[in-house]
Amino acid sequence: FLGDSFTHAVEVSNDSTFYSIFARSLDVEVFTLGTGGYSTLQECMLLKKHVGKIEPDVVILQFCYNDFISNHYQLELRSVINNNGLRRPYMSAAGDIFFAIPKKHSLIRDMAINHSRLLYFILSRLDMLEAGGESIEDEIREKGLKIAAFRESVDITGKLVRSIKDCLPAGTALYAFCVYQEEPFFSQMRKIFRENRIPFIEGVSEELVKARQKGQDISADDCRHFNPMGHRLVAGELEKFFRARI
Repeated sequence: FLGDSFTHAVEVSNDSTFYSIFARSLDVEVFTLGTGGYSTLQECMLLKKHVGKIEPDVVILQFCYNDFISNHYQLELRSVINNNGLRRPYMSAAGDIFFAIPKKHSLIRDMAINHSRLLYFILSRLDMLEAGGESIEDEIREKGLKIAAFRESVDITGKLVRSIKDCLPAGTALYAFCVYQEEPFFSQMRKIFRENRIPFIEGVSEELVKARQKGQDISADDCRHFNPMGHRLVAGELEKFFRARI
């Protein structure tokens, strides 16, 4: 499994994560690479570093709508809800890799991260106060692909997904699922996976939507990630999908 904070899953104990439940249910060996705040590029770098040691039969990519934000520097710079203010690598529209901090006054932030816990604490609290303001995600929900940076991010994300697919050993299958059905993000990510002939496990996000509509409590205390019940739902849909193919 390869993913971000939903795969990192610090909100639940190790044996309650969706991938641990999945491993027990299907009696398979599972390796998990997941880090909170990681972009698709960082996940790709992580996979390339370890895939030769693991030699997996199957790789399952966990996706979230905010990957489109973290995959594009200008979008993340304009986000106040999906921006941790840390230096990360980005892919440009031309395919080049560069590193940057997606915040104003990035030199001060760089110094704080490396040399001053107090200054980093103050900046973090200022970020929290700013988080209630307008964010680029709202504009994307309204205008979609009319926003040039979002169009660029969709293209860059497609390149990154192809890079993940291309780095896999011969015979290793790649699948993907998403944890939210936010539009217009969801339809664009589904399109990317279909264009790259990567099976997209839509049942996971569909089941999560149904659970929320029924009023079921599937969220952790942060109201964003999953509690044990949410992880069980994800694991159940993944198990159903793969049992139908055994």
